Amino acid sequence: VVVQSAGNGNGSGQGVDARYNLCFCAIEGGNCDASVTDPSALIDRIIVVGATREIQAGYIATEFSNGGDRVDVYAPGQDVYCATADGYDSLSGTSFSAPIVSGVAALVWSADPDMTGVDVKAAVCRQDSVPIMTNTFSATNADTGGLVDATNSVEATLKSAGRIDESTD
Repeated sequence: VVVQSAGNGNGSGQGVDARYNLCFCAIEGGNCDASVTDPSALIDRIIVVGATREIQAGYIATEFSNGGDRVDVYAPGQDVYCATADGYDSLSGTSFSAPIVSGVAALVWSADPDMTGVDVKAAVCRQDSVPIMTNTFSATNADTGGLVDATNSVEATLKSAGRIDESTD
């Protein structure tokens, strides 16, 4: 599984359609394992992450996050409190959203180590996740993926692996 940030828009800070990011740059025949005969088959294991911010009514895509139908899931990415060389600060960008999704993917995979990369992506990018509100200020809006949800993703994985009883919700 590869988690890729969707990008932070154009030079003016406005989100653009993530389809213009092209394919994940590291996937090509020369840097794939010899068992991979078609590098494009790896696309199903790449999770593209957009950034959100919390508002009173829920979550909304940030103005700077790329979006569109290439974004699989969203995570907090604006004013994320994090460690810096000088202490702590609130920073923004899809580069802060992607590690959150990476952590959820790790939790999911630890819940069922027999999962494939495609399975992990499906569990992380669940269709029943919290929807993201449309941002009228963004050129891309949030017309795909919902907000990543670690609890629901891990619980669903444990249930499908038979590690928790579905009747004990």
